[in-house]
Amino acid sequence: MSRRSDALKNRTRLIHAAREAVIATGSTDITIRDISSRARLSTATLYRHFDSKNELIDAVSVERWRRLTEVVYQVPRQQPALYGIMRTFDAMSRMTTTDAPFIAATGVRVGRTPDAIAPYRDHFEPLFLNLWDHGIRQGVLRRGTDARDALEIVGALRDPTRRLQQLRLVIGGICPSHLDVDAMVSSLHRVPTPI
Repeated sequence: MSRRSDALKNRTRLIHAAREAVIATGSTDITIRDISSRARLSTATLYRHFDSKNELIDAVSVERWRRLTEVVYQVPRQQPALYGIMRTFDAMSRMTTTDAPFIAATGVRVGRTPDAIAPYRDHFEPLFLNLWDHGIRQGVLRRGTDARDALEIVGALRDPTRRLQQLRLVIGGICPSHLDVDAMVSSLHRVPTPI
């Protein structure tokens, strides 16, 4: 295994360990030692990847935005825009419901983007807005709907047991009435978006 792949694995382990530590304590009041111990790595390894505990904790949210951007990039060109929008909503809602305890413990609020996350969201947003505009031109989204509003609503989903029902409401609100929203959301359940 190469040094580069080892470094990537270690970085990923540290991000997961930070997430787990914050969830376990319900707070960001955790130590570098706790995180490195959970990752089964030295504190020196942690500091090779992150300058501070806060940077590492921010990396958990940064990773979510990076994965969302990948979802948008992975939409096949021949697919309708609504396919990509729904896959993005599915991925986002899976992440926010899975990470609800982490999000609450770190104090991240819907509609507010912490500085560390802003560049990643700024990279994601134009890609998603382009997909949204394409959906309006295709007639699969209602005119006058706003991608940012829909993203904020989906980003506020926190209950994994109600996630699909809540997605039905969001997607039903953005799509023209002739589309079968129930069938579209059910298809997400059968072939989940990888996150």
